Amino acid sequence: VVGFPVTDLLVIDQDALFGFSCVLVASLGCATLFHAYLEGLSDHREEMYLLLLVAAVGGMTLVSASNLVSFFIGLELVSVPVYGMVGYLLKDQRSLEASVKYLVLSAAASPFLLFGMALIYAETGSLGFAELATAAQAGQPLMAMGLTMMIIAVAFKLSLAPFHLWTPDVYQGAPAPVGAFLATVSKITVFLAVLRLWTQLDLSQSALFTTVLAVLSGISIIAGNLLALRQTNIKRLLAYSSIAHFGYLLIALIAGNDLTGETVKLYLT
Repeated sequence: VVGFPVTDLLVIDQDALFGFSCVLVASLGCATLFHAYLEGLSDHREEMYLLLLVAAVGGMTLVSASNLVSFFIGLELVSVPVYGMVGYLLKDQRSLEASVKYLVLSAAASPFLLFGMALIYAETGSLGFAELATAAQAGQPLMAMGLTMMIIAVAFKLSLAPFHLWTPDVYQGAPAPVGAFLATVSKITVFLAVLRLWTQLDLSQSALFTTVLAVLSGISIIAGNLLALRQTNIKRLLAYSSIAHFGYLLIALIAGNDLTGETVKLYLT
């Protein structure tokens, strides 16, 4: 069913169905990789599949979010299980280090997201995307500050420079299938949620937010590509590639035309 609201928190529409398809296909692929990977471990555990399923549910919640509450729930639900997945190799010091780095830096980003939401609620008295559209165009100071803080938190999740420092270390230390999950489900769902928020609030008409995204995009493209030149580890190379590619994707949001949604979906696919 297209455009079907599920309470005030979720909506099932074409964008949500596309996100569901991406999450399910990518999660199935990662589960297949996990099966072969875990067979090679002496301490074979099945908890990895549970963490994978919880993260997939979080991703599906995120892509169908129509409220800042469900946006935050989905974002945390797709992130928290990954802490355990990244540090799954208990005897590997690099894996544990990557997990701790991701945990600490993600915990530092979450307050930005929550405080930004609090400022938005203080200004508008609402958290639904539809209700926030009018306030976003009015240029209210608390609204602008709240959205800016949310952009900082999302920039961390998408590994946009200069919030990318965790990415190469986490990709290198995580088991290879977990790196695949990070590069697909984790990034795709966050960007689709940002796309929904960006289009519903019509933020492409705001000079402030398009400028902020333009700066993040330029820095991410330059830093991602230049730092990738010096890499000798394939996982770190892919991490910097991810930074650059999501810088490219931001250009579609900045353009803000009728092809934005289609362009983003094609590129993510």
